[in-house]
Amino acid sequence: MRQGGLRDEPEAHTGDRVRSRSSGVTTRFDPGAAGPPAHLRSISPALQRMVGNAATTVVIQRATGNSAVDAAVRRVRAKGEGVLDDATLGVVLRYAHGAKNSDSGKWETYMESMVVSHTEWLRKRSHVMFGAMNDERPTGLHSIAAGPRVVEPLGNPTPGSTFYRQWVGKPNAYYDASPKKKKWAKPSSFFPANWSEDQIKALVILDKAADYRPQAARGMALAVNDESVFPNLQAPMPPLPAGRVKTKDV
Repeated sequence: MRQGGLRDEPEAHTGDRVRSRSSGVTTRFDPGAAGPPAHLRSISPALQRMVGNAATTVVIQRATGNSAVDAAVRRVRAKGEGVLDDATLGVVLRYAHGAKNSDSGKWETYMESMVVSHTEWLRKRSHVMFGAMNDERPTGLHSIAAGPRVVEPLGNPTPGSTFYRQWVGKPNAYYDASPKKKKWAKPSSFFPANWSEDQIKALVILDKAADYRPQAARGMALAVNDESVFPNLQAPMPPLPAGRVKTKDV
């Protein structure tokens, strides 16, 4: 304590030790007593007291860069309910329509459905992105964004359509267009050929969040069943190519 009742002020610290200006005494530096790091000092003192530690403060200052979403996440977590992880939130915000001018109340309302949809996407992802073979019959495959695929496109896609339909079959196999052979190929509805997996994932997660559904998918309903999710297209299937065709060659 200085004369006149003034408290010693720290002069400087090196490593984990600090020296007093007046007494010259060197003591161990306590980071917890020095206040929050510089990048967190913009948070109000009241919020700092409520948070109590830097780790929780970092959660409050989420990395989404969207204050409405951050506020919604705080409220949802305060109620003990689940939220999307940071990486998935980043994907959703990248493709959500109007995300920059969003409403935290709407995000809070939609969060439960988005968490459910994300869980469903994780379960169905392989079926959508790679397809499967079931007793030598092709199933799934609704995107060409990933690979190597279990099932491959066959023949030509629906012409002049962003969302399109196309036959699919077992890779490296020949198919005959005769009616008896069609059971070895199946029709499939596809997300746009230039869409990444993240775009498809965002649409699936935002499907029930009508206000933020990606603009590129406005008016396109999704068909959902126990195994898959895909564009609900009513367009007729293109014909199988005449003669024999190998899936790898198309």
